[in-house]
Amino acid sequence: MVHKATETSPQTHPTIPQTLRLMDAICDIRMRTRLIMEQAATLPPHQTAPWLHHLTQFAIQGHPSAQQAWLALALGITLARHPQRTDPLAWCQPTQQAALQQGHLLVAQLLTEGTARQTLSPRGKLREPSITEAHSLQLRTHHQGLAHKAPDGKLRFPSPPKTTQSIYRRMHQRFGPNLQRALFHPNPNVVQRLLQQPWLQQRDALIIAARRPSTPEICHTLATQERWMVKAPIRQAIVMNPFTPLSLTLPLLPTLGRTGLQTLLQNPVVHPTTLDCARRLLTLSHTTRTSTA
Repeated sequence: MVHKATETSPQTHPTIPQTLRLMDAICDIRMRTRLIMEQAATLPPHQTAPWLHHLTQFAIQGHPSAQQAWLALALGITLARHPQRTDPLAWCQPTQQAALQQGHLLVAQLLTEGTARQTLSPRGKLREPSITEAHSLQLRTHHQGLAHKAPDGKLRFPSPPKTTQSIYRRMHQRFGPNLQRALFHPNPNVVQRLLQQPWLQQRDALIIAARRPSTPEICHTLATQERWMVKAPIRQAIVMNPFTPLSLTLPLLPTLGRTGLQTLLQNPVVHPTTLDCARRLLTLSHTTRTSTA
């Protein structure tokens, strides 16, 4: 049974129905992210904590608008926590403190920042495929392939013309082994350009999401791509990767649903904090279903 949001529900924060209606009315994920972040920054901390708590209740029960709201919130938090950003979220820490004081421990945990369970050693470095040797990342011209190395040394990926699905698949296959090497490239800029290509398929993005070892920069690069983050398998792969920082995994948990959380608990390499948060979400789901039955 899906928990429904109503204007007269005594346990619902007054802004929850408005938030859910906005998610229904807006189709663009970027606009959703902007609005949900503005709403989180506008509310005082003592109101933001219960608002997020009730939003989490709806999301874990399978309410599609609440899950879209949490996805937009996770994207906004990820963008603000990017390694190249210097301006922290002003509302996160006060909201965490208010959540702890009000007993919303799950909300405080979802907003926690932290590193990944597994990281590269201080002297570790991801292997960078050569772009000059044969049988390596040898990118060809547009007439011979789908990409080429520009004179300035940067990788150029021309946009393919509008074609039928069969030609689209042939273009993807024609890139062949070069694509597999590019998916494991250690430079996040190269990975970002790959993720922005319209011919890239979901199975390719899954390789980037599940690649091990990885770096926080590459994880942030994928987690800030709206095109891929709206897909549940991509989010599941990001959360289950032990090289993904906690700052990215925790806000995504309410968007996985009960089935995704149960699958997550069967993975022994996931960060203990992520597993504990997943158990709390499943407990909240069971408690909410019992109280509404």
